[in-house]
Amino acid sequence: MKYPLLLSLLLAFTTIGLPSFAQESQSDESDAEESKAEEGNKEKTIAELTEESDLSEGLFDFYRDRKTGKVRLLLTEDDLDKEYLYFSYVENGVAEADWAIRGAYKIQTAKVFEIRRFFDQIEFVEKNTSYYFDSEKAISRASNANVSDSVFYQAKIEQEDEETKELLLDVDGLFLGESFYQFSPAPDPDKKPHEVFSMGKLSKEK
Repeated sequence: MKYPLLLSLLLAFTTIGLPSFAQESQSDESDAEESKAEEGNKEKTIAELTEESDLSEGLFDFYRDRKTGKVRLLLTEDDLDKEYLYFSYVENGVAEADWAIRGAYKIQTAKVFEIRRFFDQIEFVEKNTSYYFDSEKAISRASNANVSDSVFYQAKIEQEDEETKELLLDVDGLFLGESFYQFSPAPDPDKKPHEVFSMGKLSKEK
């Protein structure tokens, strides 16, 4: 009778212990999943987002990812709401493209722009420079009447540093497009497609 009794006790303890062990195992797995979820939901800092990028310092600081080539712009509070002058010139080109040859410059590319913050967005705004008002004349008080600026590019802030007030944003779209200036010629309705030089398009994958 001793052995059957011992076997019954062992089975009883095993049966009682299994649910407890299963509950502990499930609890550990649940904690691990919650921990992974928290890590996934945790936003990366500017330093973490740019740790695999090369920094180019200048009037504006840019980060270029060493693997993908993605370009990010780093802005400070001092960069916002100031006027900047933009112009472009051709470093090397194709003679058949009319003016797109080395050293070519067009005054039409020049513009005065500002960088402004609008909630969680950054806007690049071209200033309307077609009008000038003498500040000593009474009409200058209405200098903003019926004169509007234009937003030519907008990007969502990717990350913000609460302490330094630095802002990071992805500007691939700004430089892979023609937001600053339409470089490719507009279609000429009086010419056939093969009679006009075609610029093609920039590839976002390269």
